[in-house]
Amino acid sequence: DENYEWLLQSCKSIIHNAATVNGTIPYEGLVKDNVRATVEILKVAAANCAWLIHVGTIGVLSGSGVQDEVEVPVTEMLDRLSGYAQSKLVAEQLVL
Repeated sequence: DENYEWLLQSCKSIIHNAATVNGTIPYEGLVKDNVRATVEILKVAAANCAWLIHVGTIGVLSGSGVQDEVEVPVTEMLDRLSGYAQSKLVAEQLVL
């Protein structure tokens, strides 16, 4: 697509802070917007050596029992997280 090619050639930085935020939708319902979209943004940034600023959220820790934001929830804790928190955690791990 012509617009996509133009975007690839002209984009020098990307600020990605978009996500579907809904604590009642399960992970499967948020994968497209919160995980796959991040993968696509990473592809655009990599294709053009663009800077990527990914806006994360401390909200991924909500309900996990983690008290210190330096800790990263491990997979055993995923069942304690909402679908939103799970999807944001996966997206943030992709960016790292």
